[in-house]
Amino acid sequence: MRICALHNNFYRSSGSAVIIRRIHDGFQGTPVQFYFAGCAAPTEAGTQAEEDLSWMPEGCYAYFDLMGSPTDLPRQMVRFIRWLRRNECDLIHVHHRRLASLANLASPFHRLPILFTAHNTFPWALWFWAFAPKNVSGVSPSVVNYLKMNSRVENPHLTWNPFSFTAEQPRPKDLLIANNKAVSVGRLEPVKGHLNLILAWKKLQSLGLRPQLNIFGEGYLREQLHSEIMLHGLQEQVHLCGFATDLEKEFSSSLFNILASSTEGFPNVVVEASASNTGSLVTDVDGSRDAVPPDVVLPNKVRAGDVDAMAEHLAAWFMNPEAAVQDGRKFRRFLGARCSMSSVRDAYAGIYARLLSDSGPRSDLADGPESSRAVNQPQTEWMSEL
Repeated sequence: MRICALHNNFYRSSGSAVIIRRIHDGFQGTPVQFYFAGCAAPTEAGTQAEEDLSWMPEGCYAYFDLMGSPTDLPRQMVRFIRWLRRNECDLIHVHHRRLASLANLASPFHRLPILFTAHNTFPWALWFWAFAPKNVSGVSPSVVNYLKMNSRVENPHLTWNPFSFTAEQPRPKDLLIANNKAVSVGRLEPVKGHLNLILAWKKLQSLGLRPQLNIFGEGYLREQLHSEIMLHGLQEQVHLCGFATDLEKEFSSSLFNILASSTEGFPNVVVEASASNTGSLVTDVDGSRDAVPPDVVLPNKVRAGDVDAMAEHLAAWFMNPEAAVQDGRKFRRFLGARCSMSSVRDAYAGIYARLLSDSGPRSDLADGPESSRAVNQPQTEWMSEL
């Protein structure tokens, strides 16, 4: 089976791009092969990190300017459809709602089944309601509800975000009880709320607390955030640590993780922190609230943008380290059961199989006689190899 993963970009700081890579990794060693189509619109120099294509198999990536000039869109779509046929793709798995609608409009020409996975929630839009594909999934209950309310699909799939949960390694309790460090990970952009977090950190001083905060991420707000840190005299406490790919040690050595976003689909960083038995203090927004276990001890789900409330919640976490450790274990149990690599892979495997079974033979679309090799396999045959 050959899957086309269609997305606007594969930037290393993009959460949805990270998920596409993990889906690909989850299917390693199975009969499923992925091809990748990128469609990023041109951006001003320096405003976006470069795309990370290093993990993709050689010859499996192509660029199509489907997000650019409307007058060039027909030509680009023809290029894309020819590429699909040349690579004998069986299904399009698209991760961007505009591209999902375009792929759906082009269905009479490529005649491939489409799965759209939504990674965030958005305001209602007529064009999406009218042209969204009939097969959709969401990465959290909030996103699934968004799809129900904003498209004509009645039963979207819930697929979560995958992560490789290794064997549980309990964190040294003595170390954490005396720990006064937290971590926050995310793009340095307004949506992630780092400015409000810095302002809340300043308020902790009036409560006699001077904890450390390590912020990991890259983005155009770096200089502004640095200026705010200096303005409030927090340079000894708050550190901008840049981009990092492996934060397991940072999570393990921090009392808790913080996500102050104004919007989320489903936060990868909360899942990643939970794998290290590290809990997360999050804002009460779509996606983030779905990541909080129902039985946590410490106060959570802060109103987004409320600096005073964030400071109060932070104080509660730092003043109750044993409860923070306890909540960390709850986060791992809650998210590990939903977001393990095998669970998410099997969910997508089932959806792929059903879509291909419903679509029937597609040998008329390929350039050679081999085109029916995966599409015509019975569902149980290829799924048994996963």
